[in-house]
Amino acid sequence: MLAVALLAPACSDRGADKGSAHVNPTLATAPLRTTTTNPYAVPAVIDVAYVNRVLSGLDAANGDITRLVVRTRTIPREAYDGLKALYADPDFLQIQIDNFQNDLRKGLAGYKSEPGNATTIVSRLITSRPTCVFAFNAETRGGARWLVADEDGTRSAGCP
Repeated sequence: MLAVALLAPACSDRGADKGSAHVNPTLATAPLRTTTTNPYAVPAVIDVAYVNRVLSGLDAANGDITRLVVRTRTIPREAYDGLKALYADPDFLQIQIDNFQNDLRKGLAGYKSEPGNATTIVSRLITSRPTCVFAFNAETRGGARWLVADEDGTRSAGCP
């Protein structure tokens, strides 16, 4: 209410010289602050929503690689580099490359000309730490399930 009372005289033309141009003063405002947050920054408490957000990003990256392979009908360097970034473990990386090579030999039978992203949904976490997440994968549509491994690349049934 106080702000309205203080601003009202500034908006009024009472007392203004009718022969001169009317000037409306403007109030200076501070520029809006924008904050960008990293959606993949590891939160203090890892929850299902965070894991699903990360998996969605991984599904998108894998989808981009798949579309590149389908479009070029080969595994170009860009696709290999993307796979290497997604699958740091050499064994997992080789499995993905072997899968693409087998699919290419079969003429990419069963692939759409413009494949979409897989959708991986986690329904609950079994164990979570900043270095390892072991989750129950409730549903995966349109692609392979993500394999969960510890930070050092060892495959485990869960986080110790």
